[in-house]
Amino acid sequence: PIQLPADERTRAALSMVQRILSNAMSKPEEPKYRRLKLENRLIAGTVVSCPGAVELLLAAGFTRSDGELVLPADAPGLVTVHAVVSSALAQVPTKMPPAPGRAQPPAVTRVCGGKGWVVHGLVFEFADGSRAGAFLENDGSRVTSLHDDEALARRGGSWQPVAPDERVVRVTGAQSAMGYLCGSVTLHLSSGRLIAVQGGNPSVFASAFDWAVPCDAQLAEVVFDHKGAATGLRMHGQAAAPPPARQDPDPAAAPLPPARVLHSIRQLLAWTPPVGVPAALRPVTAPHEPLPARPRVMHCHDMQGGYNAKADAEYLAVFDGWDAIDVFCYFGHHRVSMPPKAWVDACHGRGVPCLGTLITEDDADGENLALLSDVEGAVEALCLLAEHHGFDGYLVNLEASVPPHCLDALHELLALLTICLKQRIGEQALIIYYDSLDSATGAVRYANSLSPANQSLFESCDGVFTNYWWGGRELSRSAELSLASGGRDRRADVFMGVDVFARNTSYRAGLGCAAACRSVREHSLSLALFAPGWSFEAAGLKTREEDRQFWEELSQ
Repeated sequence: PIQLPADERTRAALSMVQRILSNAMSKPEEPKYRRLKLENRLIAGTVVSCPGAVELLLAAGFTRSDGELVLPADAPGLVTVHAVVSSALAQVPTKMPPAPGRAQPPAVTRVCGGKGWVVHGLVFEFADGSRAGAFLENDGSRVTSLHDDEALARRGGSWQPVAPDERVVRVTGAQSAMGYLCGSVTLHLSSGRLIAVQGGNPSVFASAFDWAVPCDAQLAEVVFDHKGAATGLRMHGQAAAPPPARQDPDPAAAPLPPARVLHSIRQLLAWTPPVGVPAALRPVTAPHEPLPARPRVMHCHDMQGGYNAKADAEYLAVFDGWDAIDVFCYFGHHRVSMPPKAWVDACHGRGVPCLGTLITEDDADGENLALLSDVEGAVEALCLLAEHHGFDGYLVNLEASVPPHCLDALHELLALLTICLKQRIGEQALIIYYDSLDSATGAVRYANSLSPANQSLFESCDGVFTNYWWGGRELSRSAELSLASGGRDRRADVFMGVDVFARNTSYRAGLGCAAACRSVREHSLSLALFAPGWSFEAAGLKTREEDRQFWEELSQ
């Protein structure tokens, strides 16, 4: 057997045990990593000769068999013992200096993760101040610099420390069926501690991944394809791969036009039609009458932040639910998101009203104050935008609190915008209010129905789009209140929100929400389907025929 000093002997034994367990975890399908010959010179000299080392393998699940150790398929102690060994290894001193001319790689000091429905950011910071990883914007592009802490924070980045005596020994998680980096990722540290970055919608998680970090290596980054999959690990000393290129499915396709967005209320109030650019012409097929007096279906399109090839050109090419919808809304997280010309033209070619989005979120209280301090200016600008770009109205989604003294102004905004748009672009114009505020206090409070808390706002505009967490009681209340609204039946103006990705809902994603849709129809209420592009984004439907079948099954 190989003779080693006590501390080196212990380190060698623990390193070998860690390597054995890491191989077994990372390649469970390989029989050679689940069977050890005790007479093997390396195993005998490092593991068998060190008191307690064989016992660690037995605790992990290996069993003795004719001079061998064999690991069965079901070994519940494998992960636990691996973590214990990794922790112990980090605490064993070594007297071996680095090889001449070879610098020790810098240790990870902290980790930044960003998440929404799935994981869109993971960055390592090292002891020398360098950083590696990826953080994606809403449209799937990379954040310009990983050292821009303001940009990381804007994308929800949250830092977690890594202690000097900890190292990453294993990386597990789930891929994503809707793009970005992955569904979830967990870093297993040598101390047994976990750093987890978990997306908020497990219904779009895909296959699991599980990789061990070699005991003699230092993890530099987790590698992603930026399409929803983690593809492996890169160790220090390995060259970094170039970032994945963003490609259109047709390399010869023309680039998408600039996004039609405004980023602040200040921008909105200052907007005027560009000189020399004529307003959009409305085709004869464009809608010009109010919606039919029956329950309707709204398609609220939200796909990877919008204004990208997948959300526009690719999905539009396969979408075939036109016969199933009455209204289309282009949703975005910019202050004002106007539908791209391609969607306006497609909607108007089929007589469907096309809406944009006015939104404030989270800490945008100051934006609400700016909006409601100049109601007439905001209404004029919003009308000018709709006239110039040729779309038909807005979803007004204020998910930041409104100061109580501005609540009258909020009612005035909805009422005035509703009247003015109809006067200026036609009776088909629509203003739909999202169920987000308590009309008595201005606080963010989702009623998940038409309720006394939002009824006055509903009565100020064309309809309400409810939040998604409703049940039978909320359906009944919505139907009852809308029947008595202003002395007329307005049930069709209540669009009950159904999230096709099924985030925090009682129903499942995709066709799993068909039962919820039936319940809405049974109460003669309308439907607002949020992100029905699930059929393309998560389910992977590729043809119009497949998408038509999806809409037919959803409508049954």
